[in-house]
Amino acid sequence: MQSIPPFSAFENSDDTLWILSGGTVIFQSTKKGIAPLIDYLAESTVRPAAIIVYDRIVGNAAALLAIKARAIHVTAVTGSRYAADTLRRYGVPYDFHFIVPSIINRNQDGMCPYERLSLNMAPDEFYEVAYAKITTDGAVNVHRQ
Repeated sequence: MQSIPPFSAFENSDDTLWILSGGTVIFQSTKKGIAPLIDYLAESTVRPAAIIVYDRIVGNAAALLAIKARAIHVTAVTGSRYAADTLRRYGVPYDFHFIVPSIINRNQDGMCPYERLSLNMAPDEFYEVAYAKITTDGAVNVHRQ
């Protein structure tokens, strides 16, 4: 069995997301928000059957995208109750250092728009909606094939 890099190594990096498979980081990003997970899903034509996700902040939107990406475990510094409920519902174990009621927007005056948008959506449904929105806004620089 291969050794998995410790979450502390991720925390000490400048990255915002690591995706691991077989004990190796197979994707990493410094982008903010859900853009790294959208990038991974859009860029990866062949994905491993099981991945581990290290993230800084996991709200419901990121939880749904991690599930779509075939996460078998999600670890984050901060996670929302919505994310915890979603991961639990889909049977994905998680470790959050801190759990908050919801992820707030960048202006810190309300709920993150992707957290709000993702509520009551399935992983595939949310990915399609988020991909369309985020690529229109220019946050993702990939083209699906």
